[in-house]
Amino acid sequence: MKTNYTKFLMLMILATTFSFAQQTVLIDFGDPALPTTTGNWNNTGSDNAAVVYATEAGDQPITDMINDTGASTGFDFAITMDFQYFNGSLGTQAATSGDALFCNDPLITRDYFFTQADDDNVAAFSISGLDDTKYYFFEIFANRKTTQNRETLYTATGANNGTATLNPGGSTAEGNLTNTALINNMQSTGGVITIQVERGAANQNNWSYITALKMVENASTNAVEDEILATDGVNVYPNPVVDVLNIDYKLNETGAVKLSITDITGRVIHTENTSENQAGTYSLKWNRESVASGVYFLQLQSGNSKVSKKVVLK
Repeated sequence: MKTNYTKFLMLMILATTFSFAQQTVLIDFGDPALPTTTGNWNNTGSDNAAVVYATEAGDQPITDMINDTGASTGFDFAITMDFQYFNGSLGTQAATSGDALFCNDPLITRDYFFTQADDDNVAAFSISGLDDTKYYFFEIFANRKTTQNRETLYTATGANNGTATLNPGGSTAEGNLTNTALINNMQSTGGVITIQVERGAANQNNWSYITALKMVENASTNAVEDEILATDGVNVYPNPVVDVLNIDYKLNETGAVKLSITDITGRVIHTENTSENQAGTYSLKWNRESVASGVYFLQLQSGNSKVSKKVVLK
């Protein structure tokens, strides 16, 4: 009992440390000719800029980005390899549901940066002014109105390397509204981390995408989260849930994931199937909306692997 209590206390201390020793930066990638996303977002380009459909290294810089509280960070954004096109021609590609951070604002989902595999098939951007002693967590969102698999590979490079894949398409014509790709525990070299965007192995077309990005700076690694993921491959939080449940999971091999949530009688209240993705760490978000308070059971299945979690809704 004493050993378990000590371990629990250490985890709580680590979690508390993380909550006070981090800051979050949000970036929206899109057409500078369209109005910028409101709130504490860093937008590529500016309102009413000339309409263009290609970027070159050095275009659309952001100097001294703000964090999600509006405070200055000293971090700079720069394109380092051409994005052959970026697009705002879809009008208001508003999501009716999905990730609360990335999908509730049509100014985010309507446009994006993308690459074209038969031309400039690899693009990249850098974030500079970082602290080489700290750790950086990236959550990447991409959306394209299509049911086609347009898997995109993201490669982060700094003092270490990290990769993730994400399909911007979806099971409906609205495309991806819930999945994000995660790259954990990156460190900068010379204050710089570069993220490369290119076509993934499962991509059925010529294009790859990035719509928005969340970067979290931590004073240390995500040790608590990594320990949970290493145990059974799934982390759910916050639990109890008020509005939105975050579901982080690790795929050890290429595959699709089925999410199901049931009540205590076994009645299924929500199901969701993800596109097939390569091995890596991913994130889903479930908005409980009008689901009643109580105890529920979440199950994630990939191939023959199943993980169940008890979830409490307040």
